[in-house]
Amino acid sequence: MPPPKKDATSDLVGGYIKSVAVAQFDDPYIRTQCVKVFHMAEPPTRLLMPDVAARMMIWWLRQKLLPLQHRLTEQMHGKQIAAAPGNDAK
Repeated sequence: MPPPKKDATSDLVGGYIKSVAVAQFDDPYIRTQCVKVFHMAEPPTRLLMPDVAARMMIWWLRQKLLPLQHRLTEQMHGKQIAAAPGNDAK
């Protein structure tokens, strides 16, 4: 019997759940919701509710934007140090 075919929805939900599993280490609210689901106090669809999804969106944006912010800050500081008077380092 061939394995079931994956569709876009299962890929989307699977990726989201993997992200929830990672985000729970950074966000106490998401961790609490995961624990409730893992201990069967809440249904698995709890992780798809708007409050959790909103927290996930915030977490995801932080993951994407913070590295960019750090790179930009390092570039700005590097230019300031190089342009400082009396700095002969290149």
